Amino acid sequence: AVLEVDASGGSRCSVAMAASLAWPLLLVGLAEAGPRCADLVVTYDVYGAPGKGIDVERFTHGTMKWIGCGAAPNTCSPDTFFCDDLATGVRFGTTAPPDDSHAMRAQLGAEIPAEFTDCEPWQPSGMVNAPDKQEDVESLCQQMGFKRGALEDAPLVNWCPDARWRADKQAWARGSISAGFGRVFRCDDADIVSRRGNVTGPAEAVGSMEAEAPKDRIPGGGRSGGASTVGKWAAGQPLEQTATYISRLSPLGLAVLAAVVVASVASRLWGRRLLVEEEDFALLSTEERLEEEQ
Repeated sequence: AVLEVDASGGSRCSVAMAASLAWPLLLVGLAEAGPRCADLVVTYDVYGAPGKGIDVERFTHGTMKWIGCGAAPNTCSPDTFFCDDLATGVRFGTTAPPDDSHAMRAQLGAEIPAEFTDCEPWQPSGMVNAPDKQEDVESLCQQMGFKRGALEDAPLVNWCPDARWRADKQAWARGSISAGFGRVFRCDDADIVSRRGNVTGPAEAVGSMEAEAPKDRIPGGGRSGGASTVGKWAAGQPLEQTATYISRLSPLGLAVLAAVVVASVASRLWGRRLLVEEEDFALLSTEERLEEEQ
């Protein structure tokens, strides 16, 4: 900003000050909101059969491709997957029963295998359970362009590892083997309260205990018998990954920002020109007064 003070003691704030004060507000107002369901939901084949979910590859730098329901064993049916637009966000998940046979899955990497073999780590297929930790959901939602995320439901069943955000590697990866999968997610720009404690399924929170895979497991993370499950309950802190406003600007926002920068520079140059003209005028007036006195 350029603040000019004239000889009479008055002050004048140039257009540059107004521009420099206005552009942060423009950035906030023109920053793109997170994607809508129409931008996320896909119905392509998953493991060689119809699937339905959300494609998140472009938000995860190719380290996680998909979250949803497909044809793998012990997986929710595609017709149970839903995505609802909210006023300032989205809510997605599955309406399938919250049990061992209807887990919602995630696919690590940038591609989906043509056929199902088994979930990680028994086969290097990249298939894992949908994120079931609040801090991971928070990270995912922020990567998608939202301010906040909430894990609304996470049954403590099914033995495939979950998808975890590795901040040290800036990538999604396979987590530890612990019973659980994310069932309902909410990503929003409004203040939301995580309902992480809304855990469904026949399991008990047991501190930070890691669950071991049962010997009678069957492909897809299920088990051939037994009803008891052991989950991992770890109160993690949300990982702050706030994207800059500029990276979220829409094309219109970028155009307005460029116009504001140009206007700010032009106004500063114009202000300097006026200042020089005033100095020249003052010098000329002084010379004229000296000539008159002589």
